[in-house]
Amino acid sequence: MNANLTNDFDLVCELSTHFDYVIVGSGLGGGILALKLVEGGERVLLIEKGGATFSTHCLNTSRPQWQIGGALGPSQDNDIVYNANKQKVQTAAGSDPYVGGPVYCLGGRTTVWGLYAPMISKSYQEYFPRRISDYLDNDGYSNAFALLTNGSQTYATLYPMAPNDIAATEVKYGEKQLSEAIEGFYTDQGISSAISVTLAPVATEFKSPAPYQFPQGAYSTVDAILNKVYARDPCLTLLLNTEALYVTVNAIEDGTYEAASLKVRTTSDQRIGEISAKKGIILCAGTIGTATISLNSRLQDTHPLVGKGLTDHEIWGVRFARMINSKLKDPLKLQSEITIFGETALLNVVVNANTYFGRSSMFTTPVQYFDSDGKLLGAGKPEANDSASYDTVNITLEFGAELFNDSEVLDIPALEPVIRVSRPAPRQDEASQKKMQDLATEIRNHFLEIPDASDLEPAPRLALAGFGVVAHEVGTMRLQGPNTTDDFVVNDHYKIRNFSNLYVCDLSIFPVSPPANPSATLAALALQLADDLLESNGSDVQSNKTSSTDPPY
Repeated sequence: MNANLTNDFDLVCELSTHFDYVIVGSGLGGGILALKLVEGGERVLLIEKGGATFSTHCLNTSRPQWQIGGALGPSQDNDIVYNANKQKVQTAAGSDPYVGGPVYCLGGRTTVWGLYAPMISKSYQEYFPRRISDYLDNDGYSNAFALLTNGSQTYATLYPMAPNDIAATEVKYGEKQLSEAIEGFYTDQGISSAISVTLAPVATEFKSPAPYQFPQGAYSTVDAILNKVYARDPCLTLLLNTEALYVTVNAIEDGTYEAASLKVRTTSDQRIGEISAKKGIILCAGTIGTATISLNSRLQDTHPLVGKGLTDHEIWGVRFARMINSKLKDPLKLQSEITIFGETALLNVVVNANTYFGRSSMFTTPVQYFDSDGKLLGAGKPEANDSASYDTVNITLEFGAELFNDSEVLDIPALEPVIRVSRPAPRQDEASQKKMQDLATEIRNHFLEIPDASDLEPAPRLALAGFGVVAHEVGTMRLQGPNTTDDFVVNDHYKIRNFSNLYVCDLSIFPVSPPANPSATLAALALQLADDLLESNGSDVQSNKTSSTDPPY
């Protein structure tokens, strides 16, 4: 396998004018973008700092036996795999803790993250440039979700619908329980707001149990990249175990700039090389990685906001377990955009799927245990606990966050990135804690079918996930907003401002941290940029026209 994946570093550098585009990073942004450009006939060099790393104990790895929760198949604790593979990021003195980290391997963090693919709230789309938010509203999300699910689902017709999957009656029952719980919370809080509960969209292909139709696992760019590489597609060159160091820049007389070349280094023997491209260099190395490359390139000298604004949304969680006595037997994940604290938050309720949230030490949520009659068993885990004997309910709340300039990637040429995390104090005041606790209590009582909860103590206070825990940090190369201001780094065509051929397409460009997993949004942005580049080059291929019957690549 390594022979098929390995190219000659020195020869690639010598022949770099052969490439139309150089893309740094093979994750959700860079991987999708590379595949779409190759499909359009562009010659692409895809650079990845890591090698090929695969794990069968991860939801994002394709395999014939795919079982939610791992009861009949391998473990699917993605966070454990992530924790084992993520790379170190240093924090400066005075920084909040950072519990995330980049994953250097083919596919980047799509090998472990990116399962949930909701659209972000319309109110948060309005932070994006009008051209991009209009695209998301129209074709962007539908095309991205078709790609992430290989056309097996749409936002209107989500999994599960096949035999032996979750019965439609259970889905309706779960939606009813959550709707009634939110309604009770709204009534107590004096809130007047519409309630909409749906199945959570999941970036994976689900198929009916049938010969030769195997579930494909959660979406990752790895499969499609390997397909191109093993087919010896002449338009795609893959350079693994190669680190992008910095971009060399030429100043043009009209006051603009161009990216002349990219300095790179092998991770094995530290050889230095230089790579150029005919049409452009595209940075997709992630919120911290792309900022580090840009700082090493001295882009902050003309773009002071480079590296600044690093933020993540707040995720609060709590779990419950009751000895089996429920109408909900199968795994189920529901979501609802709710109104709380006068703003929009994404509420996730996961039933009987313990590996989805809070399983490992990365995000330890408080748990309450109940017997089959709904009686609280007391603090801690019962001695005779058998996970197969319990129905579980996991509740998480995700809040958005605006960019905060005091939180940043630092301009330090260290071996590992250095950051200073300093986000404003989250909702830890008594009133906020009590309000989230009240919501969790309503949901607990409905889903655990507790007949009389009047004398039952409330749910525990929700726990706050650490910064970066699920790889959603954003903001260090921010997009321009919908208004004409100068406080941005990347324009609405994904170019670094005043550059003719230097692009960015990863979570670093998000102008806000939305209250939702950003995977579908980033996939849509990659599709739009691919369309832009192919259209400007006169390609007949329209990359964003993926349909439910066409293969995604």
